Amino acid sequence: MDKAIAFFDFDGTLTTRDSFTAFLIYAVSWPALIIKGLLFSPVVILFYLGLVSNSLAKALSVRLFFKGWSVKKLEEMGSRFHSERIVHFLRPGVFERLRWHQQKGHHTVLVSASLRFWLEDFCQQNGLSLICTELEEMGDEITGKLNPRNCFGPEKVRKIKACYELDDYTMVYAYGDTRGDREMLEIADQAYFKPFRGKDHFGVAE
Repeated sequence: MDKAIAFFDFDGTLTTRDSFTAFLIYAVSWPALIIKGLLFSPVVILFYLGLVSNSLAKALSVRLFFKGWSVKKLEEMGSRFHSERIVHFLRPGVFERLRWHQQKGHHTVLVSASLRFWLEDFCQQNGLSLICTELEEMGDEITGKLNPRNCFGPEKVRKIKACYELDDYTMVYAYGDTRGDREMLEIADQAYFKPFRGKDHFGVAE
C-alpha cells in the first residue's frame, strides 16, 4: 500500500460558503453584528480593493468580534454551529472523496484559515487531522490576536511542513479553490483546483 497524504482546504473547497463569516452571523448578537459590521466595513472595502491583505483582515476581524470572549463560550458555540449548520454548506461528493482516500489508507488533513472551534468536530467525526488558524488565549480568554499567523497562502505550507515530512510520502494530494491555496497545491503531486463542482467532482481524471 502506498503511503499517501491528502490536504483539503475547507471554505469554498468542501463548502459552498465561508464558514468564518457564517459563524459570525450565527454567534454574534444582531445589535453587535450590525454595529461592529459597520465599524469593519472600511476594512472589507479595502480588502476587495486589494489594499488590505487577507491575513490583516482576518486579524482585525478576530480582534473586533472575539476579543474578550471565553474559550469555553467559543468552543460551545463552535460545536453547536457545526452540528446545526456545517452539514448544509458541504458540497456534493465531499464524503465520497474522503472515504476514497481513507479506504486506501491515505492520511487526510484539513488545512484551513478558519478556526478550530467548529472545525474540530468536523475533523473528529470524519477522520481528518486539523491544521488551522489559531487564536491567542490567556487563561480562558481570547486576547483578540492570532497565534501566530493566519493559515493562508505560504503559511499553509509552513504549517504543513512543521507537522509532516512530505518526503516520507509516495503521493501528496491537495484540494483548494482560491489563491490562498496556491502554495499548498504547488507542493502536491496531484492538485485539484475547485473540485466537487458539477458532474466532474475533481476537475481532472483519476
